[in-house]
Amino acid sequence: MFKNCLGVFFLIFGLSCGAQVIQQHWVETFAWQGFGTAYTGKFEVFGARWRVRYRTLNPGPLNVTLYDVNEAKSQLLVNRPGKRHTMGSKQFRHSFGEKFLFVEGSMGGWRVSVEEYVDSVEEWKHKRWVNDQPALERMAVWAGTGEREFTYEADGAWKLEYEQRDDGLMRIQAFNHAGELVFDSFSSKSGLQSGGWIHAAGNYTVKITTSDVTWCVYALQAQGGKK
Repeated sequence: MFKNCLGVFFLIFGLSCGAQVIQQHWVETFAWQGFGTAYTGKFEVFGARWRVRYRTLNPGPLNVTLYDVNEAKSQLLVNRPGKRHTMGSKQFRHSFGEKFLFVEGSMGGWRVSVEEYVDSVEEWKHKRWVNDQPALERMAVWAGTGEREFTYEADGAWKLEYEQRDDGLMRIQAFNHAGELVFDSFSSKSGLQSGGWIHAAGNYTVKITTSDVTWCVYALQAQGGKK
């Protein structure tokens, strides 16, 4: 009798543990917000299903393109040129490898995110992947007031960040050596901080367009170590 009860106990315990692992739920694993045009950081997915959510913060155009690094292909997720609010999502099945998004919006702002349908093991794999990413270090800093143009030579992927120190309209753009626009952001409020990724090495020109706004710009790249 005791052995039978013990067997039932372990059976129930095993089913309970299995249910905890198998139980799946949607969770937001990555999110970015910006003003204008920018590339997001790279990401990987671990859930059997995942989706990209996108929305405008204010009425304005919005284009979002998904890039798959491993398969070297891209897919347009949304193209809304009109001056209206946009909100939606696009769902996918699991695929291996790094990905990133290219967002073209307006000064009104936008937000994009990645959500995954994961169990506890897959969620743990996501957290481990995030923790394993190398820390970012500031490789260059520029500060000033008013318009300015400067160059930065990157030996790999890098992140452009900026901070606005005064109220007033400011635009910051980055162009590659071919003159192609890879980052374009607008801001108007003191204390605003934003930025975007550029996923290729090369020489870049950063252009600040404003009247008398004080600003600070940073170039960051991944170095050895962890966050």
